[in-house]
Amino acid sequence: MQIAELKQLILTAYTQENNQIRKQAEQQLVDKISQNIEIFQQVAEIIVMKDNFIDFAATLLNSVVMTMFHTKGSLNEKHANIVANVIINKNVPQKTKQNIQKAMTVFVRIVKDTRPQLEKLMRQLIESQDLVDVQSAIIIFKVLVDSLELGSYSFVITGDISIGWMSEFFSGIHKFYKNKEITQDRLDILKQFAQVQLELCEKAFVQKHNSQELLKPIQDLIYQHVPLSELLLCLLQFNVPEAQLKDNLISTVGQQQTDNNLNELKASILKIYFLMLNIYINNRTKVEQRKGQYLTQLQQLVQVIIFSLLTYVQLVPVKQIAKMPFMTTIFTYSMKILAVCGGHTDLYPLYSDSKVSLITELLIPFLITSQEEQQMMTDEPEEFVNLALDTVDKQESDVPKTAAATLIETLCDHVDGSTSLLAQLSIFIIQQAIKEITKTDIQQFEQEKEFLKLISQKKIFTQYTPVDRIEACLTLLTIMSYLIQKRYDIIVIMEKLLVEHMQFFLAIPYEIVQIRLALFFGYYCDNLFKNDQDNMLKFIQILINFVQPDKPALFYQSIDALKDIFEDDDLKLKVKQYIPVVFPKLIQAFQFSTYERHFEMISNILKNEPDTFLQYQDFLLLLVQSLAQRILQEQQLVNEGKKNRFIYVNRCWNVIRSLAEIPNFIPLLGILEQNMLPLYKSIQDNYQIDFEEELILLITSIIQKVGSVTQMQVNLLPHLDRVLKKQHYRLNNLYELLNLYMYFGHQIFQEEGAQQLYFNFGLQALQAQQDHIGESDQSEGALLIQLGIQILGEKISPKILQSLFQSAWNQFPLAQLGYLKGRILGIFLSALYVIPQQTVNLLNEMWQAIFSVIIQNKYEPGYDIKLFVCTMTNLLTKEINIFSVDLISIIVQNLVVQKEYEAQKKTDQDEDFASDEDDEGDQAYEEEQERQQSAIQIEQFKSQIISFDEFQMFKDLIQFYKANVPQAVVELKTKLNPLTLQKLQEILNTKRIETQDGNNYSRQIVKVKGRKRVTQ
Repeated sequence: MQIAELKQLILTAYTQENNQIRKQAEQQLVDKISQNIEIFQQVAEIIVMKDNFIDFAATLLNSVVMTMFHTKGSLNEKHANIVANVIINKNVPQKTKQNIQKAMTVFVRIVKDTRPQLEKLMRQLIESQDLVDVQSAIIIFKVLVDSLELGSYSFVITGDISIGWMSEFFSGIHKFYKNKEITQDRLDILKQFAQVQLELCEKAFVQKHNSQELLKPIQDLIYQHVPLSELLLCLLQFNVPEAQLKDNLISTVGQQQTDNNLNELKASILKIYFLMLNIYINNRTKVEQRKGQYLTQLQQLVQVIIFSLLTYVQLVPVKQIAKMPFMTTIFTYSMKILAVCGGHTDLYPLYSDSKVSLITELLIPFLITSQEEQQMMTDEPEEFVNLALDTVDKQESDVPKTAAATLIETLCDHVDGSTSLLAQLSIFIIQQAIKEITKTDIQQFEQEKEFLKLISQKKIFTQYTPVDRIEACLTLLTIMSYLIQKRYDIIVIMEKLLVEHMQFFLAIPYEIVQIRLALFFGYYCDNLFKNDQDNMLKFIQILINFVQPDKPALFYQSIDALKDIFEDDDLKLKVKQYIPVVFPKLIQAFQFSTYERHFEMISNILKNEPDTFLQYQDFLLLLVQSLAQRILQEQQLVNEGKKNRFIYVNRCWNVIRSLAEIPNFIPLLGILEQNMLPLYKSIQDNYQIDFEEELILLITSIIQKVGSVTQMQVNLLPHLDRVLKKQHYRLNNLYELLNLYMYFGHQIFQEEGAQQLYFNFGLQALQAQQDHIGESDQSEGALLIQLGIQILGEKISPKILQSLFQSAWNQFPLAQLGYLKGRILGIFLSALYVIPQQTVNLLNEMWQAIFSVIIQNKYEPGYDIKLFVCTMTNLLTKEINIFSVDLISIIVQNLVVQKEYEAQKKTDQDEDFASDEDDEGDQAYEEEQERQQSAIQIEQFKSQIISFDEFQMFKDLIQFYKANVPQAVVELKTKLNPLTLQKLQEILNTKRIETQDGNNYSRQIVKVKGRKRVTQ
């Protein structure tokens, strides 16, 4: 193919407006190139030409390699060399090289000699110290790193895959930097190196990796590499002479491009430092720590960071830092590094000397709500609250606020006096702020006045409002809650603060202060006012007043605190009196709330204090009405394409269903159900909904608890057919519900139309033939039909019964598995049990053929054998003329199987199944799965026959024949084969023994003692 022709195809494949033509052209190209290495070479040549086709050709080359890789195409060394030559070509732009590095990574993984060749090529490029060559070396280094698949759990560092090339690369980059003037081109290359090195560290030092031991060789190489450690520290400290702040790790030249370039580099270096130090300081021994240079650098590193942060915030207010490129990352990881290193005793003087400045100039300002957070408070209140909770607890978010919280904890844990200082300082600052806001005088001791003079010039006082200071200090005290809980001296002064300024807290006009007070009280509620119940209840009342649905962020934060209070073992009895006050507010918030703990709090209050709601039943009615309305609102949003809203539908249903599970509310379920009419009508009116299963589960629970079927449920029944169709004729939860309809509401099926409605559910499920329908699904339909026949008996319409017989007989030959055959025959057995004469008459000429199949069928142990035996014994009692030795023999064989099955249930069935599972084929496994599903169906099946003792019924039959037809017994003794006769005797001597709990039983053979002869 000519280059021009190839270019034209590329142009069509990547610029054609017609989507179909474009895809066809691309596929044609990929197919041709995959089959012809010469065309593959031509694509590489187009990339080198540096014309308008370069990016298209690079994308195409990547696509071809990935396609050949996934389709097991014949990628070989020639392909690898072609791509490698593109990467090292000086005419190819760096961005284009980066676009094809993924293809190169594939070759390293699958083409044997590619790795050593690339390692050698990387060494040559890095040693040349040429700018373009070093850039290419960085790309090859990334290719080699990516090929190790460190992000997965499958990589192994072995003798075949050494990592010596990493060491040589680090040394080469160090040499590239050392004693060289940092031009813009050189800075760009160092930024590329830092980014690639950061990606390596993010994979190698990830803390929760399950393969830490496999990662250790790479971790040790990075940590112990002396040139690399020197390079990282030099890059971190590097600055240009024009910088406003000398010796500062942050670039302050004042030229945006220069500052952004340098600060981007510093941000990457700081993240690298943190990832390494976090592993080695927290998880490695002192011996391992000393093997690297970083331990000796800590003094210098920490000093530089503290100096840089404190001097920078003198130049730029903290509130502006978040708006500046890369500054958020620099401050976040600088504080994280300080937190990690804070436990080193050698660094204690640095932390001790600077703690006051760090607290007042850096940490407290970062705890103040930023403009971005204020916007989040309005737009995403739940995320706003989650950030607050994360700040004071786990600090998992990657933001300056959580990093500041982590550093505060470090100061408290490792720097003497920090806990007292921070607590007293926070309380003092709050007092001064309240004084400014309320314009009231607060009595102060001379020591306090001197202290105020000392810190009044700090940024926390000069740049921030009293409201800022209060909310930040409340957050700070909450961060320290894990320590202060044991500090009675601090608890006392906190209680004093709260009591003295009770009026202020009762009427706080600032939402952010209300939110932080709710956060604070949520963490201290079990420690404050332990001996002062009056004030405890006053502050709980304040929290309840904060439950304002028109302020979502405040509402969520208050809910978080109140949930813990109402569920606390020591507090819940004290606050029970407030349930009537807070509950209506909780209900009102269902108009908007997305907060999971709100839904959980409602459910838990209902569960823990049901008696309260028996006095306030209107609350329950209002709750159900609100939830029903919210469900329909969310469903409308889902229908409009907002599929993620369905989670709130589920949360509402969880609360509604919890009502039916609380015993105290059972008498109220009827009236509660009436308030759910809009949900019922959504099915009746054929509204587009996705919560049919939830409604079905609820109705199932209500019927089970109440033991009857309501008129609303009766009205809904005809419309459940749409649910069955939507489920492609799988009954799913409809199976249990329809069981309950028939069992508890059989009186509603007296008319032929109602009977036809019920049996249609069973027939549709039984006759479903779709690919996804299993025979266990079909057997549910057969069981529903059986139940209807067993319960309705003589009241069933002969016309319907005859139709059921015909449909079942037609379906029988289609059944593959034995238990489905048994379930279909169970339709006839059920009829023979309850209305034998009518059944025989309706079957007419089909009777003999069906009866023959019934007695010859192999039934599954459990319910199916029970139904067969019970029906046959019942028939044999009423119709002596059907007696035969063969029939008795079949019944005995079934009872033997049943006895073995019952005995096996008392053993560990799971172990028996597991031991055989590996030996079974797919078909056998699927059949076993079907049988297990069948057993679950029987657990939900409401047939009274399940409770019958088929063994006793059979024994009664034999006794009946002994008394009334003795010749039949003689015939059994003479014509039954000896083994069957022995089994018969064992069955007759078997007694059912109930267990102590009454829920299980076993069968034992009772030996009859011989009578003693009396001599005369």
